[in-house]
Amino acid sequence: MKATLLRFALIGAIIWLALFFGAFALAELGIITDYSMTEVIGYSAMIASLSVIFFALKHQRDVVQGGVLTFGQGVRLGLGLAAVGGLVVAVSDMVYTLVLNPSFFADYARWQAEELAKKGWSADQIAQHTAQMQAEYTQLGPVGMAVVMFATVFVLGAVITLVAALLLKRTAKPVAA
Repeated sequence: MKATLLRFALIGAIIWLALFFGAFALAELGIITDYSMTEVIGYSAMIASLSVIFFALKHQRDVVQGGVLTFGQGVRLGLGLAAVGGLVVAVSDMVYTLVLNPSFFADYARWQAEELAKKGWSADQIAQHTAQMQAEYTQLGPVGMAVVMFATVFVLGAVITLVAALLLKRTAKPVAA
């Protein structure tokens, strides 16, 4: 199971990093100028990278274990992949916010204030919302935000794991025709 975990963790990490830093590059080039688009890309990248859980469980069942995979084995493998995925996302998020784009949170708050103004929020409402965001960021800091990202990815991976383990479990070897 360790070999499957390592193999598919690497594949998931490559998918995440390619999409995450690809979006960063597109933003730096001015092709993506809207944070709502980066949010869509970010969550899509999470789902794409966590999709390896399904393929890892299928590989473990069909190739490694000769057609058999218990629900428990699937959950263990899937949660391991979710944890590694969460760690990769958390570390890349910290690198992004501390090294590549240290002004991210200020830029994001400014963009969000502009979006709220377009929706008709008053200046006082926007200021209050911005102050609340700033307080949360100050309280959490980059490490705390990375922990939040880890938790987000892990929970999403846990859901994918449960579904995949239910769909792929097989306690008896398939009968050869």
